[in-house]
Amino acid sequence: GEGSSSTKDLVDEVMQFAESKTYKERQLFLFMCEGIIADPRTAVAQSQVFKKELLPKMIELANDRIVNIQLAFSKHIFPRLLSVVEGKEGGEGGTAATTSNSSDDARCTWLLPVENVQKIKEMLISNKDSDVKSFAKLGNSIDLAKSNALIKEGRDLVKSLEEKLRERKGREEREALDEKAPPPPQSAPPPNPKTGNDMVVEAIEKEEEEEEEEKGQ
Repeated sequence: GEGSSSTKDLVDEVMQFAESKTYKERQLFLFMCEGIIADPRTAVAQSQVFKKELLPKMIELANDRIVNIQLAFSKHIFPRLLSVVEGKEGGEGGTAATTSNSSDDARCTWLLPVENVQKIKEMLISNKDSDVKSFAKLGNSIDLAKSNALIKEGRDLVKSLEEKLRERKGREEREALDEKAPPPPQSAPPPNPKTGNDMVVEAIEKEEEEEEEEKGQ
């Protein structure tokens, strides 16, 4: 529907940050993702397009070539993943992992299977950078409230992207209507202004007509 297509458009916009050559923009991408997964009830967080496109990219950045990106992941994203898995987060729309092991699905969070989160933890703890490693070991004992300002920035950025998309869509709709509209009726071209020659010819013709009339009388 229209909602899913607008979510897809938004995800495409956010993805441009993930694929940016500038590390600051990739870092912003992680902060936007933190804002999304911090509230799993949102339409974006619950969308398949988020899980299929943004989520793999988000996890991929745990191995980014720039240490600051790895650190942002370890400090901001990883604790969120753990919080969801261990039931410290997740509102009405996002339930944490259940203790039931009756099926694989039962052991999956709304976001990632527990096993995947464990693999991410092992990867971060084996990181060469001591800060990345130490934040991974701290896990969700990190005070996530300290991220609130960054989360707000991330969400504000997502909102501004949504607004930009709405404006673009409105502009495209208006342009499409303009293309479909019938062309304005063409009015008859204005008569050419008379030249001096035309006026002389008219005056001669008028004199001849008057002479003919006088002869007729």
